[in-house]
Amino acid sequence: MKFRGILLFVAGLVIGGLVIPVAAQSDPAENQLAIRSDGFIFLIRSGQRHLVSPVALTDEVINGYPEGEPFLSGLVPVEAMSAAPAGTFGGTTLGGSNSSTGVSSGSSTPSRTATASTAATATPKPESSEPISPRFKTIPSTVEQNQTFKVVIEATDGSTCEGKIQFKGGKTATFTSGKTSQSECKMEVVIPDDARLGDADVKATVKSAGQSIDFEDVTQVFAPGKSPG
Repeated sequence: MKFRGILLFVAGLVIGGLVIPVAAQSDPAENQLAIRSDGFIFLIRSGQRHLVSPVALTDEVINGYPEGEPFLSGLVPVEAMSAAPAGTFGGTTLGGSNSSTGVSSGSSTPSRTATASTAATATPKPESSEPISPRFKTIPSTVEQNQTFKVVIEATDGSTCEGKIQFKGGKTATFTSGKTSQSECKMEVVIPDDARLGDADVKATVKSAGQSIDFEDVTQVFAPGKSPG
């Protein structure tokens, strides 16, 4: 009986070690968002950094959301809460009664379950808006041979942009493709030094939600040091 009691005690220690939450570790950055000097945002969890990609919204859309309680105690990913035993993060289950208060029963420590629950379920849906009709927002009227030609396209966020310049005689140069962010898509191409002088057609294609929209404009190519008068 004494040996059996020792075995039960050891088993209890092992199981208890398996359910210690990551949030209980001593790292002060655990489950916190950290921003690097280059602007990239990471979630620190279990001694690793996880890249976080925020959604780009305008100030008007963001300010349209009602302001909620600030998350000052860190974030716990939903998958970590789902895999943990009930009560691991200070609450019972996701969305349970203890989660609504943000404090676990019998403890003064803020509940991380409440934080994750709010982040997972209380995000309102952005207001719908009319799609932006793609067009050239900025396009140079002239460009020199062997010079970088840059254009900015206005289009709905999430769209992909591609295009080319077609010179006299049929020779073409392809833009670097881009993706729209904050309603702008930037592309550029180096004009070949043997591009034919004169008018050149600037053609662009914007693809979004299974649709493809083509449009074009004109620029004028000139030789180095011989800007058209």
